[in-house]
Amino acid sequence: MATTGYSVVDQKVLHLLGSQTLQETSGWTRSILYMFLLSLSSSLWVGLLSLVSQAPLRHWNNLFSARKTAAFSTAVFMTLTYSLVLIAMNFTSHIGYIVALRQLSIPIGVLMGVILLKEGFQSVKAVGLLTLLGGIALVFWPLLSIK
Repeated sequence: MATTGYSVVDQKVLHLLGSQTLQETSGWTRSILYMFLLSLSSSLWVGLLSLVSQAPLRHWNNLFSARKTAAFSTAVFMTLTYSLVLIAMNFTSHIGYIVALRQLSIPIGVLMGVILLKEGFQSVKAVGLLTLLGGIALVFWPLLSIK
């Protein structure tokens, strides 16, 4: 529900940017600008919270200094992949399709965990995975039945 909620908000913001503020710019440009503003806003909130309490700042410094490459790579790839989601929102009016496609990352992550990290594949994980795949199939079923 959270993914759907913020996806709907993102689509509304991109629509407002395209219809009221930045009509002259392309959809991908509006999406990149919006991603920049999201990143800036997040950074400002983390900065403000760090000023209030030094404990999160010390924790952040320790974590970042120990894993600079992983932290930087994660930030870059998260920003790029979410930018692709925002750009995709310009090409469909059915936000449900984008939300469903985003959820495909979960089965891919499960399979990578089982294969690459040798995680167990218990029945609970299998039931959750099948339920998720069933939900994705239900979203796309109308598209498959179009002739």
